Amino acid sequence: MKKILIFLFIPFACLGQTLEEAKEFEKSITAEDLKKHLTIFASDEMEGRETGKKGQKLAAEYFTNQYLEMGIPVIDIASGYKQPYELIERKNEGIKIKVNEKEFGYFDGFYSHTGMRDGTLFFDNLVFAGYGIEESLEKKVELKEKAVFILDGIPKKKEESVREKKLDKKIEFFEKEKASVLFIISEDFKAYKNSLGKYATHSKMMLAKDYRENQIPVFVISTEMFEEVFSGQLKYKKEKKNADKNSEKYPIQKKGELTIIANGNIEKLEGDNVIAYIEGTDKKEEIIVISAHYDHLGKKDGVIYNGADDDGSGSVALIEIAEAFSKAINEKGLRPRRSIMIVGFSGEEKGLLGSKYFVNSPQFQFERCMVNLNIDMIGRIDKAHEGNPNYVYLIGVDKVSKELKEISEEINKSNTKLELDYTYNSDDDPNRYYYRSDHYNFAKYNIPVIFYFNGVHEDYHKPTDTVDKINFEKMEKITRLVFLTAWQLANKEERLKIDLKEKDGDN
Repeated sequence: MKKILIFLFIPFACLGQTLEEAKEFEKSITAEDLKKHLTIFASDEMEGRETGKKGQKLAAEYFTNQYLEMGIPVIDIASGYKQPYELIERKNEGIKIKVNEKEFGYFDGFYSHTGMRDGTLFFDNLVFAGYGIEESLEKKVELKEKAVFILDGIPKKKEESVREKKLDKKIEFFEKEKASVLFIISEDFKAYKNSLGKYATHSKMMLAKDYRENQIPVFVISTEMFEEVFSGQLKYKKEKKNADKNSEKYPIQKKGELTIIANGNIEKLEGDNVIAYIEGTDKKEEIIVISAHYDHLGKKDGVIYNGADDDGSGSVALIEIAEAFSKAINEKGLRPRRSIMIVGFSGEEKGLLGSKYFVNSPQFQFERCMVNLNIDMIGRIDKAHEGNPNYVYLIGVDKVSKELKEISEEINKSNTKLELDYTYNSDDDPNRYYYRSDHYNFAKYNIPVIFYFNGVHEDYHKPTDTVDKINFEKMEKITRLVFLTAWQLANKEERLKIDLKEKDGDN
């Protein structure tokens, strides 16, 4: 269906709005209103807002109703404020592996790395290929339609830093050779299971456009399962030692029976980003994106994960920011020079999926976007700031544009007066927060970003992340800072100077 865009006639009488004019509308952002919205948004009725599920749809409707009430025009007559996108959900609990006469359930000796379509695969010839590095393998064994087992990582003599790249290359190689399934043997399997617990069995999602029906299924298995599969013909420690020394020629083939059964493993879903578009005036072709993810973990075993801080706090901040811009337009005719896109992303908890879809969609063009201001958790106080709620972590603020940091600091200094903490902005931050929220899908294309964050706390990703623990006065200050920063950026004469090129990295 052809999409029809609706634009308003915009008078050019009010250009070059100042920050002083914004302060009148900044006052509409209040702790009381934030609490009113969040009490509904993070209620049990929303069922944890899991992407593609009932709760996420209800939350999207809440956004829609607020924007309609503000009088913000829709940009797409077919879908309103929503930007739907297709998803594939892999329900890994539906996979079982039968070895000889012994059956393994999901995470009882294996877990899925890439997923598997529904069906049954049977093998009676099993191949062990050492570390599975293409250049070290001989072509003496046919790999087509075989179950192949390889060691995790790389030989000791190789650089450890290339480990992840080598894994991608391994999978690519065995897929090219038309192997039917790939098993990666991990010494760390038990530690991984203990660290993730029940979360490891939760379903995984991907964008439908990234799902390939013919993708090779890849599983990670324990060393014990490896030895069970080969019925004592191969021992893990011995084979690892041989592979490290390159004293064995691989691949080698052994007899054994293995059956993989996947039932109800793949489901098609639809997620929604929600977009409020405020058209600018003389610089309307340039866009400021203000974002937060509104999805959370949903409902597990009957327990609702309300996600009040993560990221109900950022989500309702978007509503208040949209209202402040709307009031400026409707009450004083003060429309921003650049256009504003206020975007609630779903799919963040599933791997930044909503923002990934958004930045590659027709509704977004990289060259038009000047900056992304992303809000993810601003309602709590972490241990590093106990007794001092007057702070916010800023991440990514100077990685693409140093000028952005200067503007941010000046606005805060003259207005909100928060402590701007750059602890997690460090390039060697072990938490890697820069790569873990939706702003990263902008930053990797050299679009300047600011990620507003309060740090983690004891209720992070737990059902105890509830509204009663939110500091709404803190939320008010940070939300006002984001609004004032967006106002200044939307009305400045020149675009931000880009002086640091950020290379693509890991999500």
